[in-house]
Amino acid sequence: MIVSNEQRREEAELKRAEATARPAAAAWMQLAGVAGLLLSFVLSVSLGAACVGCSLEVAGALMQGMTRNPLADSGLLGLNAGAAFMLAICFAFLPGLPYMYNVMFSFVGAALGAAAVYGIGAMSGSGLTPIRLVLAGTAVSTLLSALSEGIALRFRVAQDLVFWYAGGVSGTRWSHLLGIAPGLLIAVIGALILSRSVTILSLGEDVAAGLGQRTGLVKFFGILFVLVLAGTAVAVVGPVSFVGLIVPHAARWLVGRDYRWSIPSSAVLGAVLVVLADLAARMINPPHEIPVGVLIALIGVPFFLYLARKRARVMS
Repeated sequence: MIVSNEQRREEAELKRAEATARPAAAAWMQLAGVAGLLLSFVLSVSLGAACVGCSLEVAGALMQGMTRNPLADSGLLGLNAGAAFMLAICFAFLPGLPYMYNVMFSFVGAALGAAAVYGIGAMSGSGLTPIRLVLAGTAVSTLLSALSEGIALRFRVAQDLVFWYAGGVSGTRWSHLLGIAPGLLIAVIGALILSRSVTILSLGEDVAAGLGQRTGLVKFFGILFVLVLAGTAVAVVGPVSFVGLIVPHAARWLVGRDYRWSIPSSAVLGAVLVVLADLAARMINPPHEIPVGVLIALIGVPFFLYLARKRARVMS
């Protein structure tokens, strides 16, 4: 009888222990699931920010090298505004379009914006100077931005576009990254392959041609890679300006004017810049998020004014 009572007590203690452990185990499993989801979300957003920074900086370095224009940037030369204009058309007339189709339309818009800027800038008889190129880019970007806002208001998609226009990576998902990764990887590798030719081209077209450089072919592939990089970045994060303007100058200051070193340095520094800007955007006013484009513009506008003033002094 004594043994039986001890067995009953042991069984009762085991049952109580199991009853206590089940809710704790369920709570830990739920906590682990939530932590996994948060980690997946944070990683996807951070990788998206790194991809955007890398692509915009490589595009900016290519443009500055090919045009010999220190003010060249995808946002200043109409590419971002053109991509944003085509995406506004997609949201208004083709709602529910798959993500990759939006990326393709961004490429088309970026190409149209760049063609308009270079066409207007080349109308003058004195040639396509860096300042004239920036002025043409400003005019085209302003026009396309106004048209995009008009479409958004007319077709009541303004609320869907407001945060995207300001620039933010919070909506980036793994499916988006998997969709854009192949194009970005090919474009970045292509830019690295072109880096030696861009270095020679940055010395001047006459010098490059004298050294046996096929300048037309280099410019064609360079512009193609810039369109892929800028169009994809705009489709992911919105028309963030000044990203491709700031870092290439810092990279050239660190590693010199050889684009074989400047382009990969720009890619790394650009990824770090946008990731840090995204973290700062989340920490300044929690739980609300400030658009990344606003923070980068706070750095980019003074830097652009500094470069423009320095360029004016050199020309005078």
